[in-house]
Amino acid sequence: LRRRNDRNHRYGGEYTLTHVTRGSHFLRGYLPRIGLKKYATAASQLIHFTGYERNVETIRLDDPLLRRVGEILGTADIIAQMSDRCYLEKCRDRLYPEFVLGGLARRKLPGGQTITVFESGSDLVRKTPGFYVNATKRLEEQLHGAYHFAEKHFGSRTNPYIEEMNKNVSYAEALADAPAEDLLRRRPPSTLLSGVRSYPKDLVII
Repeated sequence: LRRRNDRNHRYGGEYTLTHVTRGSHFLRGYLPRIGLKKYATAASQLIHFTGYERNVETIRLDDPLLRRVGEILGTADIIAQMSDRCYLEKCRDRLYPEFVLGGLARRKLPGGQTITVFESGSDLVRKTPGFYVNATKRLEEQLHGAYHFAEKHFGSRTNPYIEEMNKNVSYAEALADAPAEDLLRRRPPSTLLSGVRSYPKDLVII
């Protein structure tokens, strides 16, 4: 989300690298304005569990219960996205353009050389299994296996989110030698917020 008076950036995606910290600052200022001041400090910390801008160990929460809530929040952020039946199409068609805008598709090395991290949306899809390895490590080690709560919720020995994540990753691996355009044909729902009636007036939705 960009502020209406933002003259430095044209697209919200340009804030990809700092969007979690921006969200933290927004909550700290917005919640007091709607009568939820007592939650502002905790909320501004909890949101960092959804991103990579800060190490989980550095998130300041003294209450063990709140920390567990943060781990659940961070877990939900990962498994809800990666288990989406249209996840790979979203990576190709939506996430890659955001990475380009946010400066993640190319990386500048300390010596000044620029390398290409993702050549295209299809390349991002092919590299998804590598991201999955890091995501599962984060789920286990930093978020302390909170995804197991889903098994208890559904009363199942298996985890439907993890199962669908594995399917997506397996399909991404199968695309290694084939154009993603040929084998990814699902059409994700529109993300336009036409049904949203109100949001803070100093923000603009892109």
